[in-house]
Parts: sequence; structure tokens; C-alpha cells
Amino acid sequence: MSNYSSPSKNNFVTPTQNYDDYGFLYGWTSKPHTFQVSASLGLSVLTGVKRGNYLRQDRTMLFNSVLYTTDVYEKNKIFAIGVPLETVISYNPSRYFGVAINLYANVNSNTSLLGYCFVIKIGDLK
Repeated sequence: MSNYSSPSKNNFVTPTQNYDDYGFLYGWTSKPHTFQVSASLGLSVLTGVKRGNYLRQDRTMLFNSVLYTTDVYEKNKIFAIGVPLETVISYNPSRYFGVAINLYANVNSNTSLLGYCFVIKIGDLK
């Protein structure tokens, strides 16, 4: 990879990977109750930047010492049509408070995404 290595742990990587997901979902939800479930499916566009092949390591020097290093990769722009999925499972012990877990994914030909979110619900949950 490189003919020198960083003397410290102050390493950075470029480019930063990022993904933007724009989608329309249509779904079903159970009637409001102590336990509530919903599921959605749709169509989306995924764009962003993904790291490609390793290119080099850059060093930033200060008074002949390595201040930090940066690993540089190719910058690959991505675009994909995907299928977003989302499921929410809620527990609402009262009309004004609940907790939920939100599971979501985007299945596509480039970079499939998967995640979850813990939710605290406060308000009128009718």
C-alpha cells in the first residue's frame, strides 16, 4: 500500500462516504392499541459517494514531524434505483406515551442499506 506508515493514530480517510435515499413508501398499519405494527414498501433513488481503490497516503507535517496522515481513495459517485422497506413495532402503555423500534432497509444493485431506530413517543397517540 504505502512505503511509510503513520507514527500516530491521527489518521483520516478521504473521500467521506455518504448516501442520500429519496423514496416513496406505501404501507399498512394496525389499529391503535397497546401493541401496534406497521409495514411499508416502496420505490427509491439512492445517490452518494463511495470509496473506490486505494490511491496513496498523504502526510501533513509540522516542524519535520508528522502531524497526521490521510489515506486517499478514488471517489466513486453512485446512483441506484432501490426498494425501501420499513417496519415499526410500537408499545403504547398509555394514550400519551409509547416506545417503538423502527427497522428499515433499502435493497438496490449498488449499496444496500440496513438500519434501526429506537423511538420514544410522547403526545396524543390515538
